[in-house]
Amino acid sequence: MINKTIGLKELVNEILEGKHVTSNTLNAEMNISSYSYLFAIEQALEQRSFENLLNLLDKSIPLHPKLMPFVAVAIKTLFTVKKSGKPKLFTLTHGEIVGKDILRRSAYKCISESNAINQEAAAIGVDMQTIRRQLKKVKATPKS
Repeated sequence: MINKTIGLKELVNEILEGKHVTSNTLNAEMNISSYSYLFAIEQALEQRSFENLLNLLDKSIPLHPKLMPFVAVAIKTLFTVKKSGKPKLFTLTHGEIVGKDILRRSAYKCISESNAINQEAAAIGVDMQTIRRQLKKVKATPKS
């Protein structure tokens, strides 16, 4: 599932760079909404949270045709994935952002990494151990 998310992220970046231009007059709106769909699809696939995706579709936010297969996979998981176990707190993209925030906090404020983690945990409203686990996952994820 992570490989699909990484492919999705790369596709969204290509859409925003203009590599997948459609002949539709809504092209600019579709490009702008690509990141919204990226986060919504990641939440659906990784956290089993479908509210954002359904809200985007309910509001008729334009969807780039290249993202339709990913939306279809996300919607299929709504019906096929067992809803057991605790859902993930962070998506892959959100985890990367948290890691970068901690590096910025420790570098710019000249504080230790543990203080930066403490500040980030307080800002997000989670435990410090949750942030530490997420940092380990982000460091272990291969960069593409």
